[in-house]
Amino acid sequence: MNGAAPVFLLTDFGDRDVYAGVLKAVMLRLAPGLRLVDLAHGIPPGDLRAGAWQLAAAWPYLPEPAVVLAVVDPGVGTERRALALAFGDRVLVAPDNGLAHFLLETEGPVRVHALENEAAFLPEVSATFHGRDLFAPVAAGLAAGAAIETFGPEVEPDSLVRLDIRAPIEDGETLRVPVLVADRFGNLGLHLERAALEAWKGGGTCHAETRAGPAPLVRTFADVPSGSPCLLVGSAGRLELACRDRPADRELDLHPGDSVVLRRSSEEGGR
Repeated sequence: MNGAAPVFLLTDFGDRDVYAGVLKAVMLRLAPGLRLVDLAHGIPPGDLRAGAWQLAAAWPYLPEPAVVLAVVDPGVGTERRALALAFGDRVLVAPDNGLAHFLLETEGPVRVHALENEAAFLPEVSATFHGRDLFAPVAAGLAAGAAIETFGPEVEPDSLVRLDIRAPIEDGETLRVPVLVADRFGNLGLHLERAALEAWKGGGTCHAETRAGPAPLVRTFADVPSGSPCLLVGSAGRLELACRDRPADRELDLHPGDSVVLRRSSEEGGR
């Protein structure tokens, strides 16, 4: 990475405590004038799937060059690795715990370095706040133009931790799809990208089976009556289950870790 780059922050720190602000303070102290942008600090505590989902949703829209500091780290202080992952001119600084899962599926090639150069960290590294003491100094250094290899040795991308996410299961005309996340509107993100959806349903359509009745595949929320469930491809290019004007997670009693059954049909034959 050549020259200064903005740093984008994604954490589960929330806005009640000083944690997110201290990340910025450390980086600005080390690299005055650094440009800092908040992506999200409301990831549910320790929710790696939600963090990975949100990170992947934002990634295509980041400028180049850019550094992303992502800290959702339930294993802080353990032997889990700290990493810098370079996808071209965008670098992710994060723990090796699955936060990069979807990026490793969709972006590439990637060059990965373990963060082992203690001279780059703060003088005292807390066992409970690696975001402040380890990740933030590295992110600041990268944004200021330091080479990724100065922070530690290169590691094999295939050795990185992946999330334990079930693949969709096909059974005749149905497809059982895991629910990955629920956003603040209650929309449910499903583990199915647009291309995979199109390949499965072919030239026909599909609906989800819910306790509120069939949820048809539509283009916009407005294509169903208020309160009705629907399927649609969300802005991140993945299938979502929603209820118009209502939170689908509560209305349909579905949550991350559950599954949704899709049923396909031809355009002519209906359901």
